[in-house]
This record gives sequence, structure tokens and C-alpha cells, in this order.
Amino acid sequence: MIKLWLILLVFWSHVIAYNKDDRSQRDAFFKVLVSHNDDQSKWRGFEPWVFHSENNNGQLPVSVVVMRNDDYYDDLAFLLHNGAGVALLDRYQKIPLDYIKQKKSQQLESFVIDQLVVKNVNPALFHNDITAGIVDLKFDGKKIKICEFGELQRSRFLGFDRLYGLGSLWARFWKICNFFAIKPCYITTALTSEALSDRKISLFNEYGGFSYPSLKTLEYQSLFKQAYNTINGERLFFKQNNVMAIISDNTYQSVIVEHFFKSYPHALLLNHAFGAFANDKILMNRLFDCDELRAYRPKSMIVHKKYTSFLHSKIIQKLQSDWFVIKPLHAAKGYGVIIVKKRDLQQTLSSIIRNPKNLKNLADPAYNYWLRAEEEDFLVEAFAPSKLIEVNGKKYDATMRVVFTLFCDEGKIGVMFLGAYWKLPAFDCSSAEDLTSIHKSSIREDVISSAPVDERDYAHVTSILRNVLPMAYMKMLHIRELNFWKKL
Repeated sequence: MIKLWLILLVFWSHVIAYNKDDRSQRDAFFKVLVSHNDDQSKWRGFEPWVFHSENNNGQLPVSVVVMRNDDYYDDLAFLLHNGAGVALLDRYQKIPLDYIKQKKSQQLESFVIDQLVVKNVNPALFHNDITAGIVDLKFDGKKIKICEFGELQRSRFLGFDRLYGLGSLWARFWKICNFFAIKPCYITTALTSEALSDRKISLFNEYGGFSYPSLKTLEYQSLFKQAYNTINGERLFFKQNNVMAIISDNTYQSVIVEHFFKSYPHALLLNHAFGAFANDKILMNRLFDCDELRAYRPKSMIVHKKYTSFLHSKIIQKLQSDWFVIKPLHAAKGYGVIIVKKRDLQQTLSSIIRNPKNLKNLADPAYNYWLRAEEEDFLVEAFAPSKLIEVNGKKYDATMRVVFTLFCDEGKIGVMFLGAYWKLPAFDCSSAEDLTSIHKSSIREDVISSAPVDERDYAHVTSILRNVLPMAYMKMLHIRELNFWKKL
């Protein structure tokens, strides 16, 4: 517990607005309890409601409150009572502590409560960076197995939108950008001209975001020049980074990005370090192939697309599983993902490699993908199940999607969680359908295909990810330094 207090202290010491006479109180120990609410009809939290910290000079009362505003989306109010009054961040209005206590019974919800600096490194090691992504994982009630990474701007959240409102995840991300005083700039190419329609464009604009068709166009805009050249010495976070570009077009040329960073080395590009690993299963597989991370991924191997009579035996021997998941290396939305039993592995491999027309259910994208697949390799994983969750009286082996933000700021590595939901497969476990239809998630518009995550499961999973994601992130940052920055 003391260790947790110390971690919280490191982070919040950057946030608290001290009086000049109170600079000596920076070493205060903050004892903060946070809460999460998955039931909008009542408050579920922890006591006490007002928290206190202690320092050498006596008690320093501190209150940290997350409130929901009137338009349904989360709003964050940090109340820091240091004896001289309440100090608040940026745009949030003052709210008396007594009033906050009265609001205890009303609907409260938290999301940016996991802002813990989990690692301090030498600031000279890594350039500043912001990542916003998703992790799809299997959770058996105790352990997690990470299946996929994905970039926020290249992911869809139909399941989350149905549960919590259209664009609610993006609203949370724009608020994080505002929290860091960073202006987001969305590059809307021909392929992504509609990208902002479901991404809370009103909040994006309210927080100073702007969009242009290319990075080159952005460079000539007065808004960009003004933002980039204005470095406010009083800023608490990312003091040298005022602009963050967001590119959702995966065909955007890397040479353009390199030119942009040569001209503006203090600009940020969302997912600059993370993107390669989110979009390439070989890189992701290598990322987790180390002692610290190996336990959090299913056993897996890259298979060359050349059939031999002993290929299936080689896979079975290495992965030691009764069921297997076959995945293309670069496909998305579950295309090409097939789940097979050990006894069917040889026939399935033969069909994929030699004659995809023999695959069953060719009307399903999971199977017909292989008719046109040109990749020379593919991925095979040991199957990892989730705990069964019940929806409308039926039990499902669902996949949990957790949305997160990672940041590297002057040597501080941190993680925040924006939310999570279960992605349901097309059929429940009692169905007579094939394994792929019963165990692979399938978000569809015509049926219920998502479910909320129980708050205890959410707390358990994020407690694991709070350690795993920063470890993986530091490896990504290190690789980016070697492969990008040192070549500029």
C-alpha cells in the first residue's frame, strides 16, 4: 500500500497547485481511494468519501472526485483542498466539498482514475509519445491472454457505443488530450473523410482540435504554427509538445511522416511507436517473446505457407493444445481467423495452403479470406478461452476489449484506461455451430453482440495490464528510437 501511495505521489505532484509558501509540501503522501460504477442507477464506491494525506506539518486534506456532467459524458474534477481553498485543473469549476458529499448518491462514473506513473526512466532515452489503442484479450477469471493490439483511430467501437453512447470513447480521449493541453490534429485523407463523424467532433472542436487533408497542408496553417511555436513554461505535461497529429489512413506514406518529424521534432504523432506492433502480428509476437511478457500471450508460432504431411504434428508438439487459432498476419475485423480442434488441424492446414475452396462456410469472411490471401506466412496460436458470461440467459465465450492510453512524458511512462466491454461471438456455447462461430467475437448491427464488463473483472484485468502494457510500451519506444529517430 505504501508503494502505491508513493507512485501516486510522483504523478499527482505534477498536478497539484500549491501556493508559493507551500512548496515544501510536495512530499505529501496521498492516500487516494478510487471508484468505478457500472450501474447507472446507483452509486457503487468505497469509503471514505473525502480522503486525507499526511506530511511532516500535519494533515493536508485532499479530495479526488470524478463527476458525470449533464450531457452524459464523463467529466473530471480534481478538488485539491490545501487549507487555502480548493485548487482545480484548467476548465473545471469550483465545487464546494459539502456539495460534493451531497452528490454521493447520484450517478458518478470514473475513467481517468488510472493515471499512475508506473515507471520513471532517463528522459534522454525516449522521445515523448502518446499511444491510444485497444487490447483484445481472453480472461478466465484470474489470468489474461492478449490476442490482439489495435490503434484507436483504426478501430470501431459499435459494441461500446451501444452500451454507453455514440462516440463516448472518443469523448474520453479528447478530454485526455485537453488534460495534457495538447491540440489534436486529425489528418482526413480521401480514405478517412468520414472518420470524425462518430468521434465526437463537437468535443474535438471544443478542445481546440482541427483537421486537414495532409501533414503538408497542416504545416502551412497559422493555427499549427501558432500552437507549435507557443511553448508555455507553466504547462504541467508535455511542455515541448503542443500539437498531436492523428492519421487513420494506413496507406499514409512513411516518408512523409519522416519529413514532418525532421521539421517538427517536438510534434507528436498518435501511436507512432505503437502502430507497427498493432498492425503486424509478427512484430507483436516478437514483442512478447521475452521472460517478462511471454505469460500474457497464448503460445504461438509463425507458420510458412508451404504444406508438408508433418506440419500439423509440428504445431501440436510446440503449442501443446487441443484447440488452435489460425490467423492471417495483416487482416483485421476477424477476417481469416479460424478455430479448429486438434483432430481437424491437418485437413484445415491442407485446405488453407493447397486448396482454400475446400474450406467449409466460404460465405463466412473467416474462411473466404483464404481464397485471396497472398501472405507467405500465417500465425497459429494455442486456443485460450474466457470465463463464460451470461447475456439474456445464454452463456458466451466472449473476448474482452480494453481501451487504453499510454504516454511517455519527459521520462515518465504512464497508462490510463478509457473503458472496456465484452465482444460476444455470433452464437452461444450451447449452439451446434462450429468452433469459430461459438468462440470468435463478432460485433454485428442486427443482434446484441456486446456486454458490459463486471466492475470486479475490470479492476482485476486493468491491475494486470497496468504492469504489462508499460513493459511492452518501453520495448516499443526503444525499438522506435533505434529504427526511426537515430535515422533522421
